[in-house]
Amino acid sequence: MVDTGKREVHDLFNVKTNCQINDIMEDGGDRPFPSLISAHKAGYRDCIWCIGGSRRD
Repeated sequence: MVDTGKREVHDLFNVKTNCQINDIMEDGGDRPFPSLISAHKAGYRDCIWCIGGSRRD
């Protein structure tokens, strides 16, 4: 699932409190993607909380 506002991709199987994906989904700022690779190709970066290894710019 991606957050279209922050251009981040989230792992729904590893949801952390800090990533707030549930709030994003409630507000309608989410979009499903078929894979992590396709989200990366579309310009989304990993959420530092539920995926890790990413920086906030």
